[in-house]
Amino acid sequence: MICNICTEAFDEGERLPKVVIPCAHSVCLKCLQQLSDKKCPTCRQAFQGPPGKFPNNFALLQLLGDVKLRSDKPRPRGWCFKCGAAAAPQCWAEHDTLAVGAALKRRLEGVLPRAAGQLQGLQDQVQEEQAAQALTLLGGQSWGLTLRGGNHVFSGTLGAIEDPVTQALLLGVAAKAGLTEATSSKGKYEVHWDWDRTDSAKAKDQADNVELVRGVERLINVDFYDNAPLEVLQAVAPTVEHLSVSFATTAALRETCAMPRLKRLQVIDCSSDFCDKDDADSNAVPLPPLPGGQARLQWLEVLSPRRALLELLLPAHRLTLEVLQLDSCHPSDEYKMTCSKLSAVLKLCDLRALRRLVLINMLPDMHYTYEDHLRVKDHCSRQRSVLLRVLPAGAEVLCWLCDGEEGAPLKEVF
Repeated sequence: MICNICTEAFDEGERLPKVVIPCAHSVCLKCLQQLSDKKCPTCRQAFQGPPGKFPNNFALLQLLGDVKLRSDKPRPRGWCFKCGAAAAPQCWAEHDTLAVGAALKRRLEGVLPRAAGQLQGLQDQVQEEQAAQALTLLGGQSWGLTLRGGNHVFSGTLGAIEDPVTQALLLGVAAKAGLTEATSSKGKYEVHWDWDRTDSAKAKDQADNVELVRGVERLINVDFYDNAPLEVLQAVAPTVEHLSVSFATTAALRETCAMPRLKRLQVIDCSSDFCDKDDADSNAVPLPPLPGGQARLQWLEVLSPRRALLELLLPAHRLTLEVLQLDSCHPSDEYKMTCSKLSAVLKLCDLRALRRLVLINMLPDMHYTYEDHLRVKDHCSRQRSVLLRVLPAGAEVLCWLCDGEEGAPLKEVF
């Protein structure tokens, strides 16, 4: 399956097979983009429009996908224009899909020259308040940045303020974003439930505990084994971004799906809602996402997971969850899942945005120590390749020992 012009193999990146219109010959995208004229290099028939907008040859892509599955090699990360999201395996064969680099070029075609022209006059068009905001932004060392829209939320730090591209971006934000300066009424960032609460059953003390967490962004170890009230989660819902819960009930997990700013969630152990279920016969009803698909969770760690819990929680965050870390927390096989069982769960949950699955002693027959695990490293790799097939293109499946180092296992800290 090669391009007849450059004799290079078709792929799902820059050599994506394109169907030239109207002659219907298949030529790789790179060859079409390098043409000096708009004529099919096979038959020399003239065509109109940019090559990137020609339809993909889905029959060839399907064959390419079958070859990759048989060789256990992951596809490049792609973007599906029909879904408006990271490409799932079926998108490569059925929808208009490109590797993310090529997709970005298509999306920004003609945008940057027009933007450069508008930036020239933007500094003279801003109002006084916007000009003051721009000067404040340009005078900072760095800025924390959070973008929320639809069912996505992105956070990061914008540094290198002296960079001209960064300065232009900050000017655009001040002029276009309608900024308002906000401060926390409580001035609180983190509360550790075990340490900071009042250990009393009195109604007033319980009410004080609820007020303790109101307005915080990071709430640690809300323990439902110790009868933590649901009012705690309800009070923190509008502001919390990082949350850790222990022995969470179904009701508690439903509350987490009503937290519009929640980005990182750690679930430690299972309540009897899940432990009493037979994993083989799990009929968990998935939790609903926020109205309008607003659930925004990006990072999830589950310690001592059960299949029923995963099938309940994961579908609510299928469009935003990027990192999933599963930790059996025990050298025995009690909380482990077979490769086929875990693969079935992941396939059912259809995690469209997942970039990384981290397994910490999750698969059976895997040794708990680094030295012993090296003896079954190939077996571990084969099992992870099976899991990779049900994840989005570009995702990776990591083992805490295979992908870590002796004395420094791979594990993302909450």
